Amino acid sequence: MKKLLILLLSFLCTACASRGLNEVKALCAKDGGITFYETIKAEGYYDETTICRFCWGPLIGGPMRFIEYCDFETFRPSSSYKLDKHGCFRLSKVPRKSGLCHPGIDEHMAKKVRGPTVSFRKDQCIYVEEIEKPQARYRYLRKRNKRWIDKEEGIVIHRSALRVEEIKTDKLIAELISYSLRKVIPEKPPIPIRSVHCKSKQVTGVKPVFNPEGSAEVIFRNTVFTNSRRNTGHDQD
Repeated sequence: MKKLLILLLSFLCTACASRGLNEVKALCAKDGGITFYETIKAEGYYDETTICRFCWGPLIGGPMRFIEYCDFETFRPSSSYKLDKHGCFRLSKVPRKSGLCHPGIDEHMAKKVRGPTVSFRKDQCIYVEEIEKPQARYRYLRKRNKRWIDKEEGIVIHRSALRVEEIKTDKLIAELISYSLRKVIPEKPPIPIRSVHCKSKQVTGVKPVFNPEGSAEVIFRNTVFTNSRRNTGHDQD
């Protein structure tokens, strides 16, 4: 039964890929990828994309010194969330000898046996402080929209834009735009199947290659906040 379901999903994805593919190719060529509008210097940001289940990850593997988030609505059981209170918080990486390490996050990191967390926890840790509201100059957010190719067949194009903006002015600093062509199976709730995106072989003609620097999202975030790029405009990498 499981193999049959996998074959069915594969068939549906193939059918989806044959409709709307040219449009996705054109959209990816038009504005897919990373665009830098301004160079900034910042040690962290307010993250609007997270309710912080494991939101300290970028601090461990990236150049940021802090991130902030706010959550006033999500049910936050301590069994699932190391930070189980509602409110706004700043997470910072600090020297382990400071004595400010958050015990729950430390406990979670101690379970890691490989990866950057292992070296990070030797002399650094995560400090958590409650704040009244975000204090960072910049915010990190995601905007999504979709357009149906065939609503009855469940074929739709999704557009995702990760953005870094200056909070006070709403000025756009950089963005990462991606598109995906999907087949939505009419279940309750519907099951979305990612079939084709900007890096897919169907779009580029080349099989995607693993990037040791991480996903496009990780590379985008780290690049913006290391100030390592100039105002170069569109960049498909």
